[in-house]
Amino acid sequence: RDTWIAQADRSILARRAAGDTARRLEELRRRFGTPIWDACGFSQGSILDVLDWDVDPARCFVDPACEWTPEQQAQHANVGDVAYNLCMASRLRAEYGDGVSTGAPALDAVADRSADFFRRDPGDPQWGLRRRAATGGVDVDLVSRGEVLYTFGLREPAGVGASLVTLRMPNDVAPTSIAVHRAYCGAVQQWMDQRRPTAKPGACSLSDECPLGMLCSSGACIVGTDPLDTAVDTCLRGTLAEMKQSERAARTAAEAARQRMNESVDRYDIAMRSCAILQEGQEAQAAAVEAHNATMQELADWKLAMDVTANAASATKDCASQANGASIGAVFTGGSAIGVACGAAAVEAAAKSVSDGLEYKMDQVQRKHEATMMLIQADTDLRICLNDAELYLAGTRSQSLEAAQAWQEYAVAALELRNAQATVAALHSEGRLALANEGARTVPLLEHDLWLDEKVDRFHRVMRLARRMTYLAVRAVEYEFQYSSVERGNVIAATHPDVLESVLEGLKTQILTGGIGGSRPSQSPPTVVSLRDHILQLGDRTMAPEWSQNMSPTERFRALLTSTRFAVYDEDGEYRGQRIPFTVAPIGAFELGNDNLAPIFSTFSCAERLWSVNIGLPGVSREDGASFTNVILEQRNTFYSQRCSSRGDEDPFQVASVRPRRNLFADPLVNGDAALSLNASTFEYGDQTADFARARIAARAVGRAELEGEGVNMVPGESEELATRALFGDYAIFFPAGELDGYGRPGGLELQTLEDVLIRFSYVSVAN
Repeated sequence: RDTWIAQADRSILARRAAGDTARRLEELRRRFGTPIWDACGFSQGSILDVLDWDVDPARCFVDPACEWTPEQQAQHANVGDVAYNLCMASRLRAEYGDGVSTGAPALDAVADRSADFFRRDPGDPQWGLRRRAATGGVDVDLVSRGEVLYTFGLREPAGVGASLVTLRMPNDVAPTSIAVHRAYCGAVQQWMDQRRPTAKPGACSLSDECPLGMLCSSGACIVGTDPLDTAVDTCLRGTLAEMKQSERAARTAAEAARQRMNESVDRYDIAMRSCAILQEGQEAQAAAVEAHNATMQELADWKLAMDVTANAASATKDCASQANGASIGAVFTGGSAIGVACGAAAVEAAAKSVSDGLEYKMDQVQRKHEATMMLIQADTDLRICLNDAELYLAGTRSQSLEAAQAWQEYAVAALELRNAQATVAALHSEGRLALANEGARTVPLLEHDLWLDEKVDRFHRVMRLARRMTYLAVRAVEYEFQYSSVERGNVIAATHPDVLESVLEGLKTQILTGGIGGSRPSQSPPTVVSLRDHILQLGDRTMAPEWSQNMSPTERFRALLTSTRFAVYDEDGEYRGQRIPFTVAPIGAFELGNDNLAPIFSTFSCAERLWSVNIGLPGVSREDGASFTNVILEQRNTFYSQRCSSRGDEDPFQVASVRPRRNLFADPLVNGDAALSLNASTFEYGDQTADFARARIAARAVGRAELEGEGVNMVPGESEELATRALFGDYAIFFPAGELDGYGRPGGLELQTLEDVLIRFSYVSVAN
């Protein structure tokens, strides 16, 4: 009986140990599988099976149904990428034989036939002159070419991917050998890439017809070289997808910023060329006027000489006539009467000569005055033209700051995605290792052995969130108080809460100073600026040549407001209104344009932060009797202010940006789907960043005096929806179609009669 009881106890203990082991294995699977499941957005299978799957963090968040087909792969492929992959397979097979394989005998045969081809010098003129060169002289149709690319494992953009993940490699392949082959095949790819066009065509059928870094999709060249660049939102899932979309949106924004800067440079170039043409025309005109005046001078001298001669001749004639008509007695009495008469004629002739001389001088003065006025007007036209060009240059300077910020944000988004993918890969690897270690245990652990692990996991999760929030606090304080610190690195490297506590104490010390560069921010007097005269600085061109659009400032402003270039249409082609873009920039700091027109353009303040905005439409009289017009003032989500105390190595401007629809406090790897946006239930991928923030304003028909006299308090129609943002950056004013006459509102606002738009900026700043 005792033996049976002992055996039963041992059996029970064994079953309990086995149950404990199974429980621990399940807990490990759940602990490591859950974050991977959430990150990749799996919808089929079980969390407990995730560690048994082959998880690729670079692709796991893409629905397999959305992957490119061989036909699509062929369309999107390019000769350079195909050549790289084929080159690697060919050279490795030449060195290691059948130990290296693509897994497809037909493709192995293509690689073998290409061996001699891929031993040539990439500088050989015969290289790449024909499309068939990419396959070693073997003709490959589009589908086969796509299969070549797909089999050779192109999964990432050129220069980053072009991996050999699908090549079967022997274990004895030397890393140095692979490095040599990659260097050679990279030169092959680079040589072929140089043959691609530099300009974007209007249409395409293959990616080879697009510039480098672009692919052909639906007959058009788009930015990207990967399926994810064309994947629709429904193809993506999980928190990694949201981060990938953030990266894609950041890259698109960076490209758009670069394009805007290039367009601004082109506008500046066109404006300066127009000024040069105007100057050449004025110089030619001045030379013509000078030559004409010289000719007129000679003619005037000749005319004056003729007039003087005529006057003298007339006087002689008059004197002779009087002498012939005089009495005999007068002659014998000494001719005194004749002397008086001839003397009077001479005086009259002299008076006429003096009069002609004065008229001659007046003609000279008049011609000089006309020439001077012409030169003054020409100089005025040229200065107006140059001022317009300088404003384009100021816009270019402003947009260069935005472009730099956009590329920095793209780099941050890309780094966040790479770090998250590395975390998923580490979780998958560590989870498998933990399962193997647990399954290999021979001595059962103590009861409740996983409690400590749960506490450690909780610590790491809370510490990760604490680092994130502290980092955001550091960035906020640095932005608000315009200083740079080493605390960012300290926060990222922190492994203990005491480090974060020390950082927070330092931030509190900085905040308690309440000043920026030794000065305290204060409410600046509200500034009213004219969109026509101050921001756009549209000069008077009425005296300019006809070819240069000789219009008054008001005519130029109205032409701009009603231009079809600024018309907005929705996806159905319906007219939505007029959107006029403009830039508010510290042109005094740029040393461009006329910075004396408004205080916001000067360098006397810094750390400018918006508080409220309002708009006045002077002289507007609406036939429908409305007392205000609904307009929208937009500001780009990248903005900047002047730095209060910039050192020589610092940019004089502090640039920042916001992503209003992104919840920065939520960590995708900790909070899961809650990190997608502030409103996850209505969030759509690709919509997490908006280019502009919008302020709704009820614009009244008031002038500058009314807007300036309303003080710092809130006034009717004013909006605080842009509050706390920096003052400078790109703006746009949008007139909805529903407010315009003839577009669903008879008697509404008539843009063609609008003389100006006044914008009232209320802001906080620091004396610089």
